[in-house]
Amino acid sequence: MPKFLILLLVLSLISCGNDSEDTTNPENSDVSEDIEPDSDRPTCETNCQSVGQQICTSDTSFATCLAPENDFCFELVAEASCEENTICLDGECSDPPCSNTCGQEGASICTETNNGFLVCADHNEDGCLTFGEPILCSVGERCSGGTCPVECDTSDCENIGERICMENGIAECGNHNRDGCLTWEFVTNCSAGQNCSNGTCVEGGACLLISEYLEGDGQDKALELYNCSGGRFDLSNVGICLFAENTTSPPCTHTTMLTSAINTGQVFIICHPDADLSDCDYRDQVMSFNGDDRIVLFNDDNQDGEFNPRQDIILDAFGEYNYLPDDDPWEDANYRRCSDSRFDGQSRFYVENYFTRHPAHDLSHFGTPPTLNGCQ
Repeated sequence: MPKFLILLLVLSLISCGNDSEDTTNPENSDVSEDIEPDSDRPTCETNCQSVGQQICTSDTSFATCLAPENDFCFELVAEASCEENTICLDGECSDPPCSNTCGQEGASICTETNNGFLVCADHNEDGCLTFGEPILCSVGERCSGGTCPVECDTSDCENIGERICMENGIAECGNHNRDGCLTWEFVTNCSAGQNCSNGTCVEGGACLLISEYLEGDGQDKALELYNCSGGRFDLSNVGICLFAENTTSPPCTHTTMLTSAINTGQVFIICHPDADLSDCDYRDQVMSFNGDDRIVLFNDDNQDGEFNPRQDIILDAFGEYNYLPDDDPWEDANYRRCSDSRFDGQSRFYVENYFTRHPAHDLSHFGTPPTLNGCQ
């Protein structure tokens, strides 16, 4: 074969190899072309991934994803609020995550009023421990250390709402201290001209006043009682209670029950056994008082011979029986009644509102009815 034919064959083979190369590969292309992005394509501001998806827009609201108006972005529409006491989580309204409000299941604590207790448990079946509704103690019991019963202090009231006479007023039985225990509590005074009888204020009734209080030398000590009722006053159920020295609650230091009777508008005198006094109708050791001792004149309603402020009527008193005054404010003096107002024995006692003070040796009015024209 001639040499020029061989040369043509080789050139032909080389030309075919170049035509089979991938001209789409830029590395194989001698021509490069700058491709710019589409400047009209929007930047999406929603987190939507699909049509109908709900997305939280706040802690308590959500919106729904709708189909895009173009090829790129979804729209959020129809924003709505979650129901009360729910929050939005992952596009859905649900109850807030719970948290424990007590530490140990089965633990218990007393209510604030000690009338029951609360137990720590998963009461809502939500995996969280909380205190449940109060479990109340029985009547007469109170909670202590997270449990019932703890017996109440001894109390003589057993029926809620029961009423008795206390001083010259009414006391009611109830759970007044809110601790599950029943006690008596004073609720009201009887009005002027009334007395308490069987737990009820009634019109009229007894009127007996301490009309003179003598705290003289030695054993010259005496009380004068005045019948201010409209008729004869029977003393057979009347007692005198002495609160001496530091005694400020029953039982009395000394108690005596009187006898006899007083005609209306007349007086009755009780003296110390060794008093150097005349005109004494009755002598008793209960007159052993000093200048800071208090005296209660009472009607023994329960007839036990002792003063019980919850059950007996206080007819009158000299001083607050439940309070020991400073020093001896009433020593060496004679006090004469100037007011017809009864003193209840527990209110603040201002002696000048009921009596006028005179020297202890001045017995000019001793044994005579008081005038009661006022203390001014």
